[in-house]
Amino acid sequence: MSPEVIATLTSGAMLLVSIIGGFGWMVRRIDAVDARAETRTVLLEEKVTRRMDALEARTEQRFAESEQRTEQRLTEFEQRTEQRLTESEQRTAQRFAELGQRTDQRFAELGQRTEQRLTEVDDRLTQVERRLVERIDGIAQELVEVKIAIARLEGPTPRFITAR
Repeated sequence: MSPEVIATLTSGAMLLVSIIGGFGWMVRRIDAVDARAETRTVLLEEKVTRRMDALEARTEQRFAESEQRTEQRLTEFEQRTEQRLTESEQRTAQRFAELGQRTDQRFAELGQRTEQRLTEVDDRLTQVERRLVERIDGIAQELVEVKIAIARLEGPTPRFITAR
């Protein structure tokens, strides 16, 4: 073989080795980039997971605090409402008691006034009755006197006088 063919074959082999070496370097480089990307992805995933866990923990804590505040506020509202209802019931009972007392008092006053008026009317009727009885007795007496006077006027004719 001639030196030119050997040089060409050697050059071709070197070129082939260079191309294979370039592909190898590229494969290693791609593997390194892929490894770094995978490492970064894992780190990023861990970081995101930590942040998500922290966010979830904060959210859970906030929900728990919110739930606790809401429960506390509802309990306070229920207590205030119950207290107001109790006070309202007491005021209503007191007002009804006062109304009952005032009604009883007014009925008692009305009963007294009615009794007083009835007594006054009874006294007046008694006076009127007494005056009517006196007047009737007076009229009866006058009637008797009138009857006597009429009887005297119309009396029997005297017997000693002759009639014509």
